[in-house]
Amino acid sequence: MSDRDWESLIHRHIDGIATSEEVTELSERLESDADARLIYLRLARIHATLAADDFDEPSIQESEKRFSDLTEQLADFDRTRRFHRFVTSVAAVAAVITLMAGLYLFRPGIESQIATITSVNGGIQWTGVGGLVSDVQSAGQPLTGGILETRSVDSSVKLKFLDGSTVSLNGSSVLTISDHGQKELRLREGSLSANVVAQPTGKPLRLFTPAATLEVLGTQFDVTADFNQTKITVNEGLVRVKRVTDGLFADVKAAHSLLATIEAQESLVATPITAPTSVWVANLAKDRSAGDWISAAHALRFEIGRALEAGEITRDEIGQVYGKRLAQTRDDEGLLKTVPRRTGRKEQPVIYLVSLNIPQRQGGPILLAAGSRLRVTGRSETANEVTFSFAAYNHDRTIRGRFGVIRQVESAFDVEIPVTELRGLGDRTTAVGLEAFVFDCFANKPGLEITHVELLAP
Repeated sequence: MSDRDWESLIHRHIDGIATSEEVTELSERLESDADARLIYLRLARIHATLAADDFDEPSIQESEKRFSDLTEQLADFDRTRRFHRFVTSVAAVAAVITLMAGLYLFRPGIESQIATITSVNGGIQWTGVGGLVSDVQSAGQPLTGGILETRSVDSSVKLKFLDGSTVSLNGSSVLTISDHGQKELRLREGSLSANVVAQPTGKPLRLFTPAATLEVLGTQFDVTADFNQTKITVNEGLVRVKRVTDGLFADVKAAHSLLATIEAQESLVATPITAPTSVWVANLAKDRSAGDWISAAHALRFEIGRALEAGEITRDEIGQVYGKRLAQTRDDEGLLKTVPRRTGRKEQPVIYLVSLNIPQRQGGPILLAAGSRLRVTGRSETANEVTFSFAAYNHDRTIRGRFGVIRQVESAFDVEIPVTELRGLGDRTTAVGLEAFVFDCFANKPGLEITHVELLAP
């Protein structure tokens, strides 16, 4: 193996991605080759210096000094090894022992296992120690601190911490996990459900979102978050919520929910969860978590511009032709255009998605009753295969999944889908009796627009 190959192997080991065979090979080389030891020490010091800003701990500083002193000693020994072979051999053994004992000190970000993947569906990506990215293929994978990402609307993953606490992600979600004696989660966006066992005194589980910080000692709760707002629903126990923008606190107890936004214009008050309802009308502008919002006023102005360009009207005629429509246009009226999203699947790597969080304004759960119907209106530029679906779970969260149906649409469409036809996308189970928390529609082709979504009562 060339010097360049040895340096590459040392880099891989310090970064924490060397295989067990490579570690064995490196250990044997360090025991027999003083030059290899010097290379290792030089590279370890470089890595430690680069990581100094993030790991300013006495043990690291002491280790750096110890390795620095050892480097100088080995250099002196190497220059005089023809005269001091016995001393050199003793130093070599000491160097190997010190190197292997301090091996992990120079692997930035290394952590012990804190959780295990217990179930997987769809495309899941894990970024772990050293920034190493991998796809999660099956249950049983141990996790250290890192980033877990569910990459498509039909993806889901469940993980279990060492103390028995569980966390589930659904849809397109991004979650960072860590545990250094106190669990910390960061939900950048998406939907999360957690069942947290009693935590150590003074060390609650902390969950950060763009709009709020949650402190949990032990409870069962659900969170839906995006860059603008966070909805918290507590089913058991108590969760303390702090709004990021103004630092205002509120305690959310069992059977209550709370909405925290980044605008901080409203009081932060938890409201009781009311009885389930089978009626829901989406506010496309406020409820969207994926999709490009185009207000009706903007669309109308665009329509007027096209008419002017085509010579269909003159500027003097705008008020006469479009005045009444402009006056009647509401701020929350408009449409959502699908946006491309990666799925992680080889057979269909990209889909075109509109996604809505539900409910954001109502306190009670939205029940998918047997007689209810889903109504969706919109327009498609081309013939398109569209999946209309809900992410839903039962009251105690033992059942959780995505339930939908495929429809062919073209041009302007108005479809009604009985809830009884909504089936699990993976196992064909029924959605009847479950509580919906996210609505998605995704197409195989671009050019889909959604103008109205509602759940009609039985």
